[in-house]
Amino acid sequence: MIATISADIKEEIDNYLKTKTNQEKIRATVISSYKLSAEEIAKIKASFAVINNLEVENQVDRSIMSGVIIKYGSYVIDLSIAGQLNKFKKLFYEIA
Repeated sequence: MIATISADIKEEIDNYLKTKTNQEKIRATVISSYKLSAEEIAKIKASFAVINNLEVENQVDRSIMSGVIIKYGSYVIDLSIAGQLNKFKKLFYEIA
């Protein structure tokens, strides 16, 4: 016998899921070698349409040397010097 879900329980589940979805806003994280100003963050947001309407958090990681790493959702855009050096290193070892 197949159990059916009552209309009240289904409505409660729908409301709960809608509330959870609204609470979990998609954020973008911009990682830089120093603390970015609001103006710098605004310029980065304007340069990348995918993060333009998102809330942006700035994290500092001195190991990237220079540039930025942008993370949003499951995507990563690595524009850092450390990232470029790692790509060059991998390419160099593939050629050698």
